Amino acid sequence: MKYRIWIFFIGLVIFGCTQKDNIVGSEELDNPEPIEINIDHTYFDTFVSYEDSVRNSNFNVLTIGQYDRNDFNTTAFSLLKFTSLPDTFAILQNSRLSLKISQEFQFDENELKLGKIISSDWDEYEADFFKPKSDSTWIGNEFDETDFENIENINIQKIEDSLSIEFPDQVVKDWILSNSSNFGFVLRIDAEEEFLEIFSSENSEDPPQLFFEYQETDADTFIEFVSEPNSDVSIFSTENNDFTHFQERIIISNMQPIRSYLKFNLAESVFLDAIPSEIDTTNFMQRISISNAELVLSSNENNFLPLDEILTIYPYLVNVDSLDLNNTTAPLIAADELLNPASNISNGSLGTDEFKINITTIVQAFTSGEYENNGIMLRSTEENKNFVHDEYSTDNIRLEITFVPPFEENEGRK
Repeated sequence: MKYRIWIFFIGLVIFGCTQKDNIVGSEELDNPEPIEINIDHTYFDTFVSYEDSVRNSNFNVLTIGQYDRNDFNTTAFSLLKFTSLPDTFAILQNSRLSLKISQEFQFDENELKLGKIISSDWDEYEADFFKPKSDSTWIGNEFDETDFENIENINIQKIEDSLSIEFPDQVVKDWILSNSSNFGFVLRIDAEEEFLEIFSSENSEDPPQLFFEYQETDADTFIEFVSEPNSDVSIFSTENNDFTHFQERIIISNMQPIRSYLKFNLAESVFLDAIPSEIDTTNFMQRISISNAELVLSSNENNFLPLDEILTIYPYLVNVDSLDLNNTTAPLIAADELLNPASNISNGSLGTDEFKINITTIVQAFTSGEYENNGIMLRSTEENKNFVHDEYSTDNIRLEITFVPPFEENEGRK
């Protein structure tokens, strides 16, 4: 069995006490014992996963290739630009790129293509599939073959986790002779279901490197030139241009970014039925204290990304009372409709199909009445960085809650 590791950012949202009569933790308790309950999938009435905005990635890893998960196909291009070149040369030879592989999936080095970007200069913080910079567009409004020229006669060698790409010296010569035309390289893979992750310039140990040898004059000895990219970024395209919804599914994905909206019923009867003695039920839900609440998910083994990747998840409290499930022109939930959790981290190693996300403070906010129970949203913290993807069962989901009931000295259910 493949072991996967998840890191979860726990939703310990710090909620202000907005109600004057907040009575959680009532002093009327008479040494109550914590009680554990399970709320199964029948208490969940809404599951909607939805696409969010595609952006770029210029973090530790660059992604190249395609990954198809039935509902959509995502393609990643990596752009690299080397601008710290010599001012002049007499002879220039042995040009090559060196790349260090982070991870690969069904990768065949013969499918890797190298191109020279010809359309426009680009900014690694602003470039995406639709634009090279914030104030411009690619030639065809989307990045495609009109924006680059294929570099022919390349020689690719793969030795363990390293790639060496030899290419014609004329590419670098042209950039030195006309610096204004140096828009850098594009790396791509046209084959379906094949992708590669390489370390970027953000990785100080194994960044991409450009090598060549040159003489400044005919009388000089050869100098070996080595440079890391001055800019590098991954940009992504998807088949869906709208913000698709996936009803009755729980999906978390980095690229295409997919988030999940869940709504569950915290029925008072479930809590009351777990209490062995009769109690005063006045404002009962407001008076219980939630010691622990964990959302338990089971992975759908047929849908997770087939690599040993790390997934990090944030749970959010949804602070809007209605959602337009028919509108796919914008993400289902806007940023201002969410309450952010604090970044308290819980680590877990998954050896089985089951793992847990702590949402204690969110559930306490719902039961106390401090916030309306409009559901929660789950998203990855690594969106737009790689092809990490997983899907979870809606039949096996449950909430495990430990709560302290408001026992009174004078018992008697009212």
